[in-house]
Amino acid sequence: MPSADLCTEEEIIQLVNRFYAGVRKHEVPGPIVNPHVKDRDTHLSTMGDFWSSPLRGSARLRGAPMPMPEHTALPSRNADKLVGVA
Repeated sequence: MPSADLCTEEEIIQLVNRFYAGVRKHEVPGPIVNPHVKDRDTHLSTMGDFWSSPLRGSARLRGAPMPMPEHTALPSRNADKLVGVA
């Protein structure tokens, strides 16, 4: 259940920034994700809004944060590589 008490907006921003910094440098998701992120600041802001909705109930972003072809670019067999990236 979303709750404003669960975490702060600043904590969401820190996690999103740390996660994507790890993804950018990682050997598996980096080469897949990096070409799709044209404007990094805008993307990080969008992802912060995206995660604020389910965590804090802000409802600032609804729907998919990226077009579907880009969103599904990482093959599921490599999804485990994202665990621990942040």
